Amino acid sequence: MLLAYNLVNWFQRLCLPLAYQSLTLKTLIATLLMMPGELVYTGNRPVLKLPANVPHQEAWKYALKKISHLKI
Repeated sequence: MLLAYNLVNWFQRLCLPLAYQSLTLKTLIATLLMMPGELVYTGNRPVLKLPANVPHQEAWKYALKKISHLKI
């Protein structure tokens, strides 16, 4: 459970816009993480499809861009 908490905190700090970094865990889950989506495979690559008019879409786009620039 502690690992999951730490992963969400690192996601919040490294990947989200500043306005979302001060949200509590409960608020972050309710506003950003609990949204419908579909994981599909195109060309043997997983792609996350979100609804067209999803709330907080700019935060998701920002996070996905930041994730793609992370070095592992």
